[in-house]
Amino acid sequence: MANTERDLIILGGGVGGLVIASVAGQLGRKVTLIEKSGSLGGDCLHYGCVPSKTLIESAKVASLMRRGEEFGLPQVIPRVDLSRVSKASRTNNMTKLSFASAGPCSSSRHESCPA
Repeated sequence: MANTERDLIILGGGVGGLVIASVAGQLGRKVTLIEKSGSLGGDCLHYGCVPSKTLIESAKVASLMRRGEEFGLPQVIPRVDLSRVSKASRTNNMTKLSFASAGPCSSSRHESCPA
């Protein structure tokens, strides 16, 4: 039978749970991280902090396009499609910032278990 003893069991694979799992693993602890949603990162990564920062970045890009003449470029008035910007804020950050699959839970001292 496999050894199922753990030093730490973490409920929730949000930002806090991932950090705790990573630090505990670096300290040599046997860690089990349980996440019921099936995707690590929590609300901050998927709905809150990261998507809102992506929306802010989209607004900055649109502003720079409008101000092109200040930089010796032609002015461009972008047609903003909010549904596309919103979709990009959810999909782009997943490909750029998805640390879960290659991050702290890939260590041999960690075990990722969907609930």
